[in-house]
Amino acid sequence: MAMGDQDLNFKLRMQAILWRLGYYTRINVKLAAPLESSRQGRRKQPLLAELTDIDVLGVRFDADYTRSYAVADCTTRRRLSPVARTFWLRGVMDHFRADRGYEVLAKKLSPYEKQVAANLGITLLDESSLQALEERYRANSASLKIRLTDKRAYTYLEDGIRQVDSKLAPVLAYRKYAFWQNEANRNLLNAISTVRRSKDVLLPSQKFHRVLLLDIVALFSVALLEACGILFRTNPDNVLEALRTYLFGGPLALQTKKMLLKDVRTLVESLQIQPSLLPSQEVIRRLSLDPEYLPALSDIAQRFVSKPSGAINVPRYLQALIMERALYEGSTLREIFAEDYSDITFKFVHDLARFFEGATGVNPEMFQDLEKD
Repeated sequence: MAMGDQDLNFKLRMQAILWRLGYYTRINVKLAAPLESSRQGRRKQPLLAELTDIDVLGVRFDADYTRSYAVADCTTRRRLSPVARTFWLRGVMDHFRADRGYEVLAKKLSPYEKQVAANLGITLLDESSLQALEERYRANSASLKIRLTDKRAYTYLEDGIRQVDSKLAPVLAYRKYAFWQNEANRNLLNAISTVRRSKDVLLPSQKFHRVLLLDIVALFSVALLEACGILFRTNPDNVLEALRTYLFGGPLALQTKKMLLKDVRTLVESLQIQPSLLPSQEVIRRLSLDPEYLPALSDIAQRFVSKPSGAINVPRYLQALIMERALYEGSTLREIFAEDYSDITFKFVHDLARFFEGATGVNPEMFQDLEKD
């Protein structure tokens, strides 16, 4: 969807409302699919066709790690039929399994149109309704201590990230597309592998390299909280085994992969070729499905599962750190979250950064902005 100035104004204001409701928020989430091409094999990055986008997406977790999505569509085009647009948004909500939907339009809305939208689980908002929500949730710029409604801050963030070294294109593609395409269980593995391949390009001296990495860690934290929801409900007394099962797509998929690995070991050991060309017995013994960072990831997940009230706001803390501490010398987390500030959540943010540093091999100074708070 084209983004005019008024569209961005609506998006930022809707983002602030969702933030006040406890959501971690993102603007202009792209949904894309691979584009078939006869020249695909020559490309480092696959061609993608954008299918649609979500103007504002909110993600929130409850104390039992139940995830809820809210989506908002914002437009100033007056020729659009509000009712037709709500049916489109209902389809997007179904795709994301979203609980709440908001349609923000510049035109005046009739009670009939609002009722039809409400029947679909969507709140239809015009300017006056939007202002009423802002007042109810104190979501205007004067009440917020975070630059969520600031057009210049949003443009500064997105333009800065877009202009980073072209060698970071895979990381940008992961941020823009892949995270939203992947199966949830693959996002933990893919975030680490994507950053690991680019670790030597990410420079601590470059502000937007650091911001980009923090944003990837924020997405990673969302994926980890999703995983914690599965662990919380399936096997909270054995997080390592539950996490291993989750990462590999469930018990049956894990068992299939284990059998395949066993067959590979047997095949390698039975090959009748010169011994010096074979892996050592120690290497063969250590062949494993598990990534080397699995124990450390399991430790983080265990702490999250044990203290959900401290863990569920980690993505929001990272979002606040990006907007106020990495981009600017602005509000501190204590000022932003006020009486809801949690030392436990702040420690979890640091723990996650240290884990990500170890798992990907990035320079520890890439997380220097965490020390500003």
